Amino acid sequence: MSEGLRTDQDYMDAAAAWRSHKTTYHRSRDIAYELGFRSDTEIGQAAIKIIELRLASILASETKRKPNP
Repeated sequence: MSEGLRTDQDYMDAAAAWRSHKTTYHRSRDIAYELGFRSDTEIGQAAIKIIELRLASILASETKRKPNP
């Protein structure tokens, strides 16, 4: 990554922004660019990580809502 290593918190912040803006893959790419990623490869990889974290967050919240049998 061109601006040094990113922390999990950077990705979590990006995932929160993704959620609050109800965004798509393209918005995730914009957020990755805002985090300092510059090459297409870095931006694409960061966008995918942002989406993965968002999906994990959705799954976790759905799991909490469902009562255990």
